[in-house]
Amino acid sequence: MEGCIGSVVRSISGRDRKRVFVIVGVCNDSTGRVLVADGMLHSLSAPKKKNLRHLAVLAAAEAEETSFSLGTDEELYSFIKGFEKAEKEKIG
Repeated sequence: MEGCIGSVVRSISGRDRKRVFVIVGVCNDSTGRVLVADGMLHSLSAPKKKNLRHLAVLAAAEAEETSFSLGTDEELYSFIKGFEKAEKEKIG
């Protein structure tokens, strides 16, 4: 689970479903939860705990063009918006 940090994911359940996040950490407990942030609603300083079962991986952290290395909230937000724009261009 440690290798998933930097992956781009989409929430598939909860009030934040359909939002795109980046995995920024792993919870220390054994519940299978990760810490996600989007730079706007959930900042890097206060990430949201999210169960892995409630996330769909859009881009794995191994791909350099789709992984995010921790920076500022503004950089994270612009990275996610650019990723969403590229995904929309691929679809239509």
